[in-house]
Amino acid sequence: MTSPNTLTVALVGAGPTAVGVLERLASRAGGDDLVVHLVDPFPPGGGRVWRTAQSDLLWANSLARDVTVLPDDSVTVPGRVVPGATVAQWAADVGAQLPGEDGAQARRTTPGTFPSRRLVSGYLGWVLDRLAALPGVTVHRHRTRAVDLVEHGTAVEVQLADGGRLDVDTVVLAQGHLDRTRTDGEVELADAAAAAGLTHVPTAYTADLDLSVLRPGEDVLVRGAGLAFVDLVTLLTGGRGDGSGPTRTAGWSTCPRGRSRCCTWAPAAAPPTRPSSTTTGPARRSRCASSPPTS
Repeated sequence: MTSPNTLTVALVGAGPTAVGVLERLASRAGGDDLVVHLVDPFPPGGGRVWRTAQSDLLWANSLARDVTVLPDDSVTVPGRVVPGATVAQWAADVGAQLPGEDGAQARRTTPGTFPSRRLVSGYLGWVLDRLAALPGVTVHRHRTRAVDLVEHGTAVEVQLADGGRLDVDTVVLAQGHLDRTRTDGEVELADAAAAAGLTHVPTAYTADLDLSVLRPGEDVLVRGAGLAFVDLVTLLTGGRGDGSGPTRTAGWSTCPRGRSRCCTWAPAAAPPTRPSSTTTGPARRSRCASSPPTS
């Protein structure tokens, strides 16, 4: 085990929740050394949801000026260890200096921009690197999963999927979106779809779904009208086609309008009331302007 003056922590999950926990742990270390093990098969910082390996069409649902994992002067918490910075500030001061498309995207970002999740991933990775460089803080990154926790008195053993083991003082479960076992109702729905010769896509994080099974021109019924629905429509419209003509997908179409694209409802012969089903109804007020881009 570690020395009495060292706190050893395992953070299961290495996305923004873990980054925020690491910042608070560092602020409360009180001069003691801090050893943190980040356990996540996805890249640390962005984690699963904010990873760089996803479409640039998938955005954060908050403006760049509002997205941060660091407390600033407006937050009444003790011991800020890294100056606060929003995604907008990072994009202007740091991201704009990056090479290639990442830098170009950062330079296009304004405080009123909805940043892509890939861009937010760059910000989160930058914050993580700054926290890991603090005096007395050591961060170990494990690109695997935690499969079991075994308590030994006041210590905990974390068993990893790659066969490794971590002996730590405490464990924080900082996962975001998790896989889950299908419910009986979902199994019945999949079986009914198969019996009817239909394609069924199971519940999952939208960016992880194989949407190639949905052929262009097919009508698609979506259960739910929340943020995952917005991602799905985005990937099935703007994420497909070359803009040369209307392409009916998921009850919507992508069509050229100058240099931009628009989404329109393309009704079938007997159209459903709406292409999605939800118990709460769609959002009443969009965060985005309703007017299409002019350039």
